[in-house]
Amino acid sequence: MNGETLKSIEYIKSIIEKKCTFVCDRGYDANIYYEYFLKEECNDDFIIRLTEKRKLMFKGKSKKTSEIAVKRKGKIKMNMYFPNWMRSKNFFVRCLKMGYINIALHLGNLLDRKNTLNVDFYYGSQWWTLSYECAKEIYDILLKGEYIDYYKGSLVPDESIFQTIYMNSRFKDKYYDKLTYVNWKGQINHPKTFTIEDCDELEKVNYLMARKFDEDFDDKIINKLYDEL
Repeated sequence: MNGETLKSIEYIKSIIEKKCTFVCDRGYDANIYYEYFLKEECNDDFIIRLTEKRKLMFKGKSKKTSEIAVKRKGKIKMNMYFPNWMRSKNFFVRCLKMGYINIALHLGNLLDRKNTLNVDFYYGSQWWTLSYECAKEIYDILLKGEYIDYYKGSLVPDESIFQTIYMNSRFKDKYYDKLTYVNWKGQINHPKTFTIEDCDELEKVNYLMARKFDEDFDDKIINKLYDEL
């Protein structure tokens, strides 16, 4: 995933020199909203990272990320390393990998690797709106290879590597993360899929976009948004 994202940055950098937006599937967004939101000179970068207001499932319990970070000295278990043989798509190997993850999550710091990057780690979702200068700096840092080598084979690397580079860069004070509304309440692996019953909730929140939606699950909410927005 990191390699493909790097290719995307390289391609975009080669054709435009202005603010770039990366979004994910199953989110409600449209170019018209970006154009309206960014029509004025905007120097902020929008990159989602985990804050004290966000929660994770940790050892079967919902905890604030700040609590986990303090307890684990800033290391949420995303810098765990997977050996090359464990990257196979073989069913047996995939079962071993899941067992390895479950064991590692309960062993605390025993399987953590040394922080050879000497940086504070940050985590979040892989959706951003970044200025050209910021995207170029991240791209140039990735080309040096240190981050790519460290995160190679790690657990969910695309939800940490870009946030870590950004929050350790000169752009960190321009960070803002309230562009996309996601409801994780009562969820573990995936955020809530919105339905027509969630209209009131979506109307009350102050975000530019939202996820996730699934037309096979409920297309009424999608049609309503297109009709009324």
